[in-house]
Amino acid sequence: MCADIDSHGVIIRMDNNKNILAVVVVSECRLYGDNDGNFYTREGYDHNFWKRYVNVFDSIIVCARVGYGNGLKGYKKVNGKSVIVNSLPYYLGPVQFLCKFHKVVISLWRILNNRHALILRAPSVLSFISSIISVYFLRKTYAVELVGDASNIFTSMSSDHKLRSFFSVMFKISTKFIIKNATHVSYVTRNVLQNSFPANSNIKSYSYSSIQMLSDDYLSRDTYVLRRQNRIQLITICSMEVTYKRVDMCIDALRITVDAGYDAYLCVIGDGRMRKQYQALSVDLKIDHRVEFAGHITEKSKIHQRLDSSDIFLLCSSSEGLPRALIEAMARSLPSICTCVGGIQELLAERWMTPVGASDVISSKVIELANNEDLRCETGNNNYKKALEYKEEVIRTERELFYKEILSSLRFDGLAKSPSGRIY
Repeated sequence: MCADIDSHGVIIRMDNNKNILAVVVVSECRLYGDNDGNFYTREGYDHNFWKRYVNVFDSIIVCARVGYGNGLKGYKKVNGKSVIVNSLPYYLGPVQFLCKFHKVVISLWRILNNRHALILRAPSVLSFISSIISVYFLRKTYAVELVGDASNIFTSMSSDHKLRSFFSVMFKISTKFIIKNATHVSYVTRNVLQNSFPANSNIKSYSYSSIQMLSDDYLSRDTYVLRRQNRIQLITICSMEVTYKRVDMCIDALRITVDAGYDAYLCVIGDGRMRKQYQALSVDLKIDHRVEFAGHITEKSKIHQRLDSSDIFLLCSSSEGLPRALIEAMARSLPSICTCVGGIQELLAERWMTPVGASDVISSKVIELANNEDLRCETGNNNYKKALEYKEEVIRTERELFYKEILSSLRFDGLAKSPSGRIY
């Protein structure tokens, strides 16, 4: 497909002179560029993630902050067929954001000032700024994919930042503003986020996860003997870039389990700035020989191998949307113990959820599962059945209905009504 591209990398027209039905998606994800004009990610936001939008739209323009440099080995490519990246100034943390605020706003304004459809992946600062620009200046309608509740990230259990109370209130207010002014809204949860941030009553909302679970991602198990006789292998998968994932609670739960006389080990998949701190903690607790920091693993087959060689999955976060790592573990029929936050309560039975920060409770449930193979079998099978509800072919239907509704508004002579009824 040939197309004209403007100075900001945005597709304008196809070679047959028909307007392309493109969608701009504003995301808080961090991307990295090279000297050849390609963009990469360490997270799950690679080309395979974004191409789901082009099942409905002709192309997608990903609007995200981009850093440049070398050392991108092992990163996944983002741009490609029908997927374009519009880069925003790169920043990390509130101080860098404030220093580059005016550049970020100018860049967003230029990218949003077009006739393409607009989807804001929220909560995020970039989505909030985009909503203000769209509502008050460009008079542009937008849709929202709400993937979490950022206000919970800045609770006392999740963050030690001095301004955590301010950030918590700010994110709650900004997310409500984004949802209130949206013409289309989808949620990754079925009830949790909807209750906290309800869409306008005259808008039909949708519910689907961002995860992409294919047939190869599922494994039904018939036996639940411990992978190694009398040894409990625990595993967690999460980013160590943020504090609210609370890997320290997984490590402390391991310590308590070992002190209770059990031969237990923990594998931590993921990476980030907190890794050295967690490694130091395992040394301080004298269990460093029992904790493996496996680093960032991108190949699904290798993640499957790790999950399949484990006995229990842990997720001790103090804030979550609908955690993909948990669904991936459940799809491998793995018994799981998690904190009762966000969409986790829509996935796990209450029996296997714990309060935030309660490493002693986590340990007691680990021991309960370790001592009872029948219970591991029952829990693992229930998790597998629940994970089937998030299979790609199930989710795709709801997701594409949402995108088609956005597309139909875009096709209405390029006009759409705001929640207040005003035609833009």
